[in-house]
Amino acid sequence: MSIRSTSISRLPDGLPLAASVDDAQAETDLAEYKRQIKLIIRKLTPTSEPRASIESGPYYIHYLVENNICYTVITDRSLPRKVAFGYMQDLASEFYSQFAQEMENPRLRAYAFVQFGTI
Repeated sequence: MSIRSTSISRLPDGLPLAASVDDAQAETDLAEYKRQIKLIIRKLTPTSEPRASIESGPYYIHYLVENNICYTVITDRSLPRKVAFGYMQDLASEFYSQFAQEMENPRLRAYAFVQFGTI
């Protein structure tokens, strides 16, 4: 029962800002679910549900949208939803406190905040 992968993207352009560093096996195992996350992020709008859980194969994809940033995690089905959203809420608070000023920059590059993944 664990969180398999984490990513942070800016809405509405879907720019990936940070992500967990997954080992080669996890990258292979989770590739399809990461593609699904990209599709989900593209479809989110300001009127979308700000948090949701989507069952997908042996995993859940959870997302949380705050301050035009989408936090997503892929978890085992056995991980309680409350734990996943608590983790994302903590992640959102920490990320926003560190990078609030920089997130709106239209010239940000993909994974501009990669150093956040090491925290």
